[in-house]
Amino acid sequence: MGLLRVLACLLGLVPLVLVSCGQPCRSPADCPFGTYCRLTGGGGSLPDGECVSDCVVAEDCEQPVSAAHRAVCTNEGQCRVEAYPPRLFVFEPEDDTLFDEGTRTVRVSGEVESAASAVKISVSAANQSGCSLGLAQTIDAVNPQEGILTRIPFVVDGVAVDPGQTNLTIVADVEGSRKSRTVVFDVACPGCAAIKMTTPVARQTILGLELPTLSGSISPAIPSAVWRVRSPFGDVFDGALPLQNGRFLAERIPIFAGRNTIEVVASGVGEGRGENRCTQAISSAVARETGLRVVLTWDGTTSDLDLLIVGPGGRLWDEDSMLSPRSPSPWFEGRVEDDFDGLGPETAVLESMADGIYGIAVEAVYDGESPGSNALIRLVFDGRSITTGPVGPLHLSANRGELWIVGVLRVEAGVAAFASIDAVLVGGVAPETPPDLWLDALP
Repeated sequence: MGLLRVLACLLGLVPLVLVSCGQPCRSPADCPFGTYCRLTGGGGSLPDGECVSDCVVAEDCEQPVSAAHRAVCTNEGQCRVEAYPPRLFVFEPEDDTLFDEGTRTVRVSGEVESAASAVKISVSAANQSGCSLGLAQTIDAVNPQEGILTRIPFVVDGVAVDPGQTNLTIVADVEGSRKSRTVVFDVACPGCAAIKMTTPVARQTILGLELPTLSGSISPAIPSAVWRVRSPFGDVFDGALPLQNGRFLAERIPIFAGRNTIEVVASGVGEGRGENRCTQAISSAVARETGLRVVLTWDGTTSDLDLLIVGPGGRLWDEDSMLSPRSPSPWFEGRVEDDFDGLGPETAVLESMADGIYGIAVEAVYDGESPGSNALIRLVFDGRSITTGPVGPLHLSANRGELWIVGVLRVEAGVAAFASIDAVLVGGVAPETPPDLWLDALP
């Protein structure tokens, strides 16, 4: 071995010259930068080997015929074929653009240059206030001339943004070879209150179908705000978010299976009174939800409402045929996650449902210091909303002995259809018939 090559091995300068160091090795950790361990056999607990290098620069490697790929020399001194990283050009939005107040989505357009058959374009946003914004949006830019270096246009519509300064990251990817570009712009929001979400953190994975806590602060302090959860399919949960001294803390926020975005929305302060929003992307570890989920929320901070599910052929107040916090074991399987200290959510879950007509009702149990409560019901079947929005709101008072007959749910061959009744009965009066006769028996 020449003196230069010996010195290169000793000094760890292998990338400067093509060299076989001859240094013995038994694992990759034994070799200096720019070499790898080529095993040659031997005894002992580990085989013997020699630190070698096949290349120093890409020109030492045989280049592929494909215009979409190239050979590179790795840090271990080995030749590897990879896709050429695409060139990325972003036309809109431009850096330092100021969007009008009320802008909630933006359009991203540009071009990628590649010889690959397709380039994956991913767009994600992050607000300078710490909100991660919505889920990343991904499209494929298809090359009409595969194998020929081509400039391919792309458009991504409806990228969610929040008020304030936003960093928009656009990534072009071909088989793991990437180019990225970040665009910084502002969405005007005069008079907006500043929103900070402490929990959940961005991209957090939740074990079940409820976010344990939603917490943070709004400055200057305002009386109330709204929380909202969205699924990728457009389904929504939402509710009131009370604040105390500018801080908010809500528990057991319902979410959907898979990916979600959670928002805190607040009206602004001062003359502008703009509506600010802070959005985080989160996920549930539950990949798919099956069966029925009924979510009851209300606005009485000291009141208690109970969710009642009556099975096919059953009766209200019959413990064998009604699921509720006070009758948890009817003939049909299900469970109620009770909430008795105000606001909810109270949730009924029936993961497996026999065919038939089920009745849904809400009993006002206790008012406390609240003058009754405005109640909302949301119905999810197999992970999708089965009403166009929440059922309600409807004001209920325990002092007046009110019972809300929400409606009936027909389940047949794995398909569910809801029919609203929306009737309030007073003074402990309840229908004495099975749910399949409620529509005829009630006004």
